[in-house]
Amino acid sequence: MIAFPIGTQANLKIKEEVFEKAKDVQEGKLSAVKMVIEKESLALGGTFPVGDTLAGEFGSIAASFEDKLPCAVLLRLKSPDSDGSTTETDYALISWTPGDSPVKLKMLSSSSKKTVKDAFPDFNFKEYAIHDREDATFAAYSEATRPKTDDDRHATMSSQEIVAEEAIKEQENERRSAPKMLPGMGSMSVTTRSSFEETVEALLKEDSNAKCVVANLVGKGDELEGTVLEGISCTEAPADKLPKDPTFLLFFVPATFEETTKNVLVMAMWTPEGSSIQARMRCSAMKGAVLQCCKDVALKSAQVEAVTTTEASSAEELTDKLERAARLFVKREAAPAEGAGSAEGAAEEGKPKGFVPPPGAMRMPGMGIKMPGM
Repeated sequence: MIAFPIGTQANLKIKEEVFEKAKDVQEGKLSAVKMVIEKESLALGGTFPVGDTLAGEFGSIAASFEDKLPCAVLLRLKSPDSDGSTTETDYALISWTPGDSPVKLKMLSSSSKKTVKDAFPDFNFKEYAIHDREDATFAAYSEATRPKTDDDRHATMSSQEIVAEEAIKEQENERRSAPKMLPGMGSMSVTTRSSFEETVEALLKEDSNAKCVVANLVGKGDELEGTVLEGISCTEAPADKLPKDPTFLLFFVPATFEETTKNVLVMAMWTPEGSSIQARMRCSAMKGAVLQCCKDVALKSAQVEAVTTTEASSAEELTDKLERAARLFVKREAAPAEGAGSAEGAAEEGKPKGFVPPPGAMRMPGMGIKMPGM
């Protein structure tokens, strides 16, 4: 049972007689209580007995509506014919505001909704406003208060709004189904199949036609197999020949610099535009484990001196990043210039050239120039 307050914080006050009858409605002795406006209060306007059906109870309420006289009705939705989803705290707040009502009564009737809801905070209200008698039917009430379907909402939306809503819904579904990134996922164990080792070895041969190897995770996602991808190289990657789903691409890049030469195996994490978030996240989670497998296999060969990695999502980005990844790696490992790596060379390089004035002094014209005879 709930405690009914004497008044509310709204402009209108509910008289005690209304609370007494509302208590009878809650206990199932009555089906509804009607409230009318008296000065600036909500007074008891009538009560309605419990009927056999909710539709019959609604019909009795509608028959009591008077012209030019607004009112509000608190209807208990738990009736003999209600389904199991209706609870004891489900109520309909029906407001009758005919169009020919005085303006002041219309304004007070509008504010009465908040008054009633504040007075009964434990109730779950379904609000239904009636302005014409043709809407004062149970069928109209049921249609107005039923849960809206996607078709109902789309009927009132523009095509652009519908497309935007569907896109947001699809992104949200992908986000919910995506694997959770937990600490340590990057170091998950991955085993290599013989096909992976064979294709990597073929990639590293000087006379091999293989220019790119696709490293796919198969089985339960913890086995790595390799296949040669025809028509793809580190300098040429047509978009129509690249995989449509996220995966790993291996390239053998001979990188040549003036100071040194290094042959580099580049593993590119390929996440094409338009691929699903779930597939991209799975690929990212396994990147560390796949890279380690590449190192274990490639560094056995004398052809490979380093293994590095990059990421790309388009054909243009792939060819650009492949070269940069290999050459930047080599640049970091390049041999130092003669004398630059020694202490003497560093000291000589850092030694000031010519005359340098002491701290706080200025160099005047002619200072530092060697004079004849000096």
